[in-house]
Formats: sequence, C-alpha cells, structure tokens
Amino acid sequence: MIRAHWDKHEDRSKVNPMPLSVIVIGSKFDVFANQFESVKRKQVCLAMRYISHAHGCDLVFASVKEKLPASLFKGMLAYRSTPQDSQQTKVERDHNQALNVYAGSDAFAQIGEPEGAGMRRNVAFEKLW
Repeated sequence: MIRAHWDKHEDRSKVNPMPLSVIVIGSKFDVFANQFESVKRKQVCLAMRYISHAHGCDLVFASVKEKLPASLFKGMLAYRSTPQDSQQTKVERDHNQALNVYAGSDAFAQIGEPEGAGMRRNVAFEKLW
C-alpha cells in the first residue's frame, strides 16, 4: 500500500520508501527557531526534507511551548493513525516556520539537491560516510 502511494509521484525512481509509515519529528522547535540564524535553519530544514523525502517519511516540527507546532504534530499523528477519518493539515515547507510535510507531498525539484548529490546517487549509503 505504501509503495502504491508513490506510483504516480514525479520522484518515484529516486525515492526508496520505508516499508511502514515513519514520521521524522523535529522536537523543541521553539529552541531551534530562536537559537539558530536563518541560513543555518534553512540548511538544516532542507537536509531534513531531503532525507525524509528520499525515504518516503513524513516530517513535522513539534514544540510543547508553541501552539502551532503542537497542533501540526497532533494533526500528523491523527492523520497517520486514522488516515480514512482525518484530513491532512496544512503543508508547510518554509524554514522560518514549523515544517509539516506529508510523505509524497514534497519533491526533489522543490527541495533542491545538495552539492554533489548526483555523483553519489548510485553509491551505497554505507560508502558515503
């Protein structure tokens, strides 16, 4: 069922979805948003979006101190626990906001690839590090 979700996606040949639904959670968004400058936040957010999309994962930032990230996190959990009964909440890709990206709602064309990614695409993950 998860792989069927990707059959018509533009990145289907580049994405290797996990065999079950995985949510990547960036906790303590309030600390992240206030302690990092915009350029660093953008780099971290793009990297997290890239990795999450490459593996077919959801990505959400959460915080117990701010209302919006907490609400996005609850919405993501509700959607993944009962997808037939709940709707996706707003997709947010802006690095100045709490990210909320559902699996399959992003694209490498929107994210951009890291420098040299094309050369490493066919190399096993273990050999990259």
